[in-house]
Amino acid sequence: MALKKKKEGVKKTFGLQLKDDTKQGIYAVIFFLLAIFTLLAPFKIAGVAGDTVYKAFFSLFGFGYYLIPIGFGIVGATFIEIAEPEFFRNRVIGLVLFLISGLGMFELAIKDAGGIVGRLIAYPFFRLFGIYVGILFLGGILLTSLFILFDKHPNLRGFFEKIGAFFSGGKD
Repeated sequence: MALKKKKEGVKKTFGLQLKDDTKQGIYAVIFFLLAIFTLLAPFKIAGVAGDTVYKAFFSLFGFGYYLIPIGFGIVGATFIEIAEPEFFRNRVIGLVLFLISGLGMFELAIKDAGGIVGRLIAYPFFRLFGIYVGILFLGGILLTSLFILFDKHPNLRGFFEKIGAFFSGGKD
């Protein structure tokens, strides 16, 4: 009896046989919709669901709530940019690190700005390192989360050259 070969790059998802590229597109649309929904919710133009989500998440995350639509947008962009299906888990991990580090930074910078979750994250950093070094470490985690999300080698040399040029008055 001959075994049926699966089409390369095609797996069952949602009960459908979809190519990996198709799934990537679906995930991108879902994350962009979540970004728009969470962006509109604070303005009371996302219906009852938007009001409920905003109130709940704002109490948990404080002003860090605004990282949520940014994070969803970044994840949506990575689904368009990176065409490797195994990265879904990495994107979720990157998004969680992005939110956690951002909430902690908000809380360290402005008391009660990171909500309940921000306070929980910021407390150990504050106790161990103080405000400034805590923000520095959380900023490093935030940058790391972006590297994970985009899975690209950062051009740090170019970045530091631009910073140096800025501080030297644009002279090379």
